[in-house]
Amino acid sequence: MYRRQIQRPVTRPAPKAAEPEPREETPGPSPRAELFRRLLLTTRAAKKRPATRLTVGRQAAGGVTVEETVLDARTRRVEINGSCGVVVGDRNRQHNRYHYKLADRPVSLPKLLTATPAHTRALSALIRDPGDAAATRAMSALLARQADRLLSGRSAVSTRSAPKQARLTGVLGPSGEIVVNKSRGVVVGRGNVQNNHFHYRIEQPEALLARSLSQNEGALTRIAELYGAPEDRADDRKLADELRELITTRTSVERITREHGAAVEHARAATGVMLGAGNTRTDEVLAPRPYRRRPTVRSQSLPKLASRDDTTSPAAREAERSSGESRNLNRDR
Repeated sequence: MYRRQIQRPVTRPAPKAAEPEPREETPGPSPRAELFRRLLLTTRAAKKRPATRLTVGRQAAGGVTVEETVLDARTRRVEINGSCGVVVGDRNRQHNRYHYKLADRPVSLPKLLTATPAHTRALSALIRDPGDAAATRAMSALLARQADRLLSGRSAVSTRSAPKQARLTGVLGPSGEIVVNKSRGVVVGRGNVQNNHFHYRIEQPEALLARSLSQNEGALTRIAELYGAPEDRADDRKLADELRELITTRTSVERITREHGAAVEHARAATGVMLGAGNTRTDEVLAPRPYRRRPTVRSQSLPKLASRDDTTSPAAREAERSSGESRNLNRDR
């Protein structure tokens, strides 16, 4: 009997995969290295984005001053109050023009040079020796302070009306705020252009003459020679014309940049304010037209000053003056 033998497949166990060899664990970065890496990434991101800046223009005794502040993470609030010409946003342009006009008022050189007893003493020293450097410096310093005092008064510089007031409250960042209150000519956005014209009138032209004389030693020397000469008034008209040209000066723009911001930044009573990143600002100061009046060079009320031929020492002159007053008092009795 034939029997068919069936061969069944033999099931063999699958070979086991080779177990991976144990590896030594690589230690992770230290906390200090991780902090350095994050700081480096933050610095690179900050370099890509322009810094937020606050620029504020003001009319002061020294002319037009533009202050620039770079804001940082510490700045939480920016307040802009009572200003004219405000731009808030990134990549904007602002062009400010400051126009000046002189009031048609008379200017008296004797009154300017003898405003205080210190002025009179400095002028007397210059008349005795027009080349005296110490006397020239003293008179220059007195005239510079006098110009700042005259221009710092509230009524020294007048201005015209401005656009209608506007109020705006915006967001500075995740933890900051912008507040614009009681301001005129406000523009908010990106890629805007603002042109501003600020008009001023200087009510005291003698302040500009004082400032010009404080920076012009040659003019002080000529004045001293004129007052020290005999009663020859031939050069009075010529000197008056030269002084008239000195009155019309170009006010300089002074830029002051501060490197660090503060918790709160303020801008009050400003002319031309920009806040944002990547902005462009230009400031142009237009000088007033030539002064029309001819300043008074000599005056009958000018006090008697020491002449150039007077070689008496100051102590001797003071003693002589005191004795003269005593004699007059005795005579009145």
